[in-house]
Amino acid sequence: MGFITVDQVSFAYNGTVVLDRVSLEVGKGEIVSILGPNGSGKTTLLKLILGLYKPWKGEVILEGRSVKNLSSRELARSIAYVPQVHRMAFSFRMLDVVMMGRIPHKPLFFRYSKQDENLAESAMDRMGILHLKERPYTAVSGGERQLCLIARALTQGAHTFVMDEPVSGLDYGNQVRLLSIVRSLAQEGYTFIQTTHFPDHVLWMAGRVLMLKGGEVVAQGPALEAVTSTSLSSLYHLEMEVARTTCGVRVCIPDMIREKVL
Repeated sequence: MGFITVDQVSFAYNGTVVLDRVSLEVGKGEIVSILGPNGSGKTTLLKLILGLYKPWKGEVILEGRSVKNLSSRELARSIAYVPQVHRMAFSFRMLDVVMMGRIPHKPLFFRYSKQDENLAESAMDRMGILHLKERPYTAVSGGERQLCLIARALTQGAHTFVMDEPVSGLDYGNQVRLLSIVRSLAQEGYTFIQTTHFPDHVLWMAGRVLMLKGGEVVAQGPALEAVTSTSLSSLYHLEMEVARTTCGVRVCIPDMIREKVL
């Protein structure tokens, strides 16, 4: 059994099945990408792992315990959620946003301690954004906000990060930088489960992939084995080719582009 196990999970909204007998094993230090078209159930699966939804059938198990039996505070100490880039309504300092990661460890009424601040600053330093600690969260770039959210997750003390389309809305440079940080943290033993719309990113990250279509698993396994011309063509109803460049890197090329450049 894996560090996180999704065991034959099904889920329905108002009687409409959106996930059907989905299973997934996640080991410590792994990067697992969930790939699929819109409406395939990717975000629903994340919410089940986070304990926000309860499965209709099956169960999600975290370190041998069913997620449904864990309190939100217990879950937050193990799993951190990193949402898509977003703006807050209030102009909190970047440091304040990062220190919010300490809330699962605090009683109802509390003040942040110097230790909390030190942990937050250390996490910001790792992300290369310590110089922004006094800047308003609403006044920095999308890439810097996303690094702030990862720093908050590190400050939370969790070792599993659940990320919903983490590079959505980021420019190409920030996408590459963010994925590089994720790979680096995974090498330190952190676990990442992310949804994505970019099969090329799945190949860059290596790790493993779960491919969803219509709420069902169509393929899963090591990314470099499961992401193929056949599986992508089936997933997106689009003729695709997974080609290997001269330096050995695999890239995804739609036929309509391949015919023009090859």
